Amino acid sequence: MQLDLENIAITGRTFGGKMKKIMRFLFGSLLVSVFAFAQQPTQKVVVDLTAGSTKTITSHFIKGFAHTLESFKQKGSNVDAVVVIHGDAYRFFVQKLEQSPYANDQELKNNQQELLAGFMILSQKYHVRFEVCSEGMKARNLDKDIFYTFVHPVPSAQISLIEWQNRGYAYLPFR
Repeated sequence: MQLDLENIAITGRTFGGKMKKIMRFLFGSLLVSVFAFAQQPTQKVVVDLTAGSTKTITSHFIKGFAHTLESFKQKGSNVDAVVVIHGDAYRFFVQKLEQSPYANDQELKNNQQELLAGFMILSQKYHVRFEVCSEGMKARNLDKDIFYTFVHPVPSAQISLIEWQNRGYAYLPFR
């Protein structure tokens, strides 16, 4: 379809040469903008988080993953990220330590605020979704009410990981 600018009339007048150039420029700019926006795919990742080491969680997971998400953001890509928590990683997402089997874990108590700050950055700035395996919670006698509010229980870590991967999410393990 071609746009015939010479025959478009506004209040009985046709566009002159300058107006025609302006209209072509605006139309071309609009097309470039549409194509530039449309070509930025959403990156999708599901993280299999089982790490039990505080150092691994702080330096590799929180800092490393935030750096990865920021790199995508700087390139103009959106990232849809989900973290599935199970294995030895439960303890890092427990808010009410005194009501958990981790009540005497002094290292965890000492690092809890730093860990929470990192998780909040991932959750709020990058919109990362955190899921926790209900089967493992049951096996460890962990009640859902002791976890941070941004953590969502799912029936099974394995089922969740499979479902996210079947939706096209790249698999990224943190052990």
